[in-house]
Amino acid sequence: MLSLGGGLAIIASAHVSSAAIATGAAADRALVDALLVDLGPAAIVSDVGPSASEAAMAVLGRAVRTAGLEWVAVRGPSGAIRLQSGEPPLDLTIAAADISDAGAVLVNGPHGPLMVETFPALVDGGLAAVVQIVRDGTPVLAAVDAARRDILVGTGIGAVVLIAVLFLIFRGAQKRLDQQTEQLVESGRRDALTGVLNHGAAISALADALGHAVERPVAIGLVDIDNFRRVNEVHGHGLGDRALRTVASILNEGAGSADVVGRSGPDEFVVIAPGLDGRDLLARLASARNRMSRVVLDAEDGSRLPLTVSAAVAVAPCTAGPRPSFSRRRP
Repeated sequence: MLSLGGGLAIIASAHVSSAAIATGAAADRALVDALLVDLGPAAIVSDVGPSASEAAMAVLGRAVRTAGLEWVAVRGPSGAIRLQSGEPPLDLTIAAADISDAGAVLVNGPHGPLMVETFPALVDGGLAAVVQIVRDGTPVLAAVDAARRDILVGTGIGAVVLIAVLFLIFRGAQKRLDQQTEQLVESGRRDALTGVLNHGAAISALADALGHAVERPVAIGLVDIDNFRRVNEVHGHGLGDRALRTVASILNEGAGSADVVGRSGPDEFVVIAPGLDGRDLLARLASARNRMSRVVLDAEDGSRLPLTVSAAVAVAPCTAGPRPSFSRRRP
């Protein structure tokens, strides 16, 4: 990511360099046009040689002083110098084949960067002369360097922000995957009909609780729906399923925060309450049984069936004495 950002910064800075040089050259185009007017047609179209008239040299000198140039020259179509303001600061030989190529470049001079600009002078649609300007390239180079720094800083900040965004996205995706994995694992431990622990998970929770029964007692309650087989046989499994879901919901609502509720058989549930004695768990189950007794199951044939359960409680480690329980009196 940072390598990509650096590559983009290099490409962008190259465009900035070209734009800065082109901007400087565009500003000097007006200077050249004024210079050609001051020199007159004779200096443009005649090969007068480097030793020009005093008037022409004065024009060049004034251009150098007012525009802050290092050097200026007028060349003929062959590349030969017709007029120049002193000696050039570096070798600026131009071949005849390249004389019509206008442009501007930054070069290394003997005392620092220089910008060399070439401007063609056309007369009647043909190339009559070329004006060549050399000026200090330090301002342009400084502007380019500043732009490069800004681009690098901006690109670096953008890369960091992008990395942070991608990190948050991937972290969020990983979190969702973890949650989905947990949900998938949990769904394998749940009874599909009632939502409580299935038989295998309930037995595993019971074994774990009994493994710590020496440290703290664990109360275990078994809850059985009365006449469940008859309900299924006479009124159908749909009514039996509603009875199972109702019992599981009421047992869950009455369970403590540490309690475990599971389905241990077709019409049986187990309630595991670590740290609770038998009387307390029996009281909870009695309260749940009272709530169930107020539930009426409406069968398809119009009959209304009460929902009753039987329950028994045991405590581990085992203690002597009868086990507390309650049940519906059956005929």
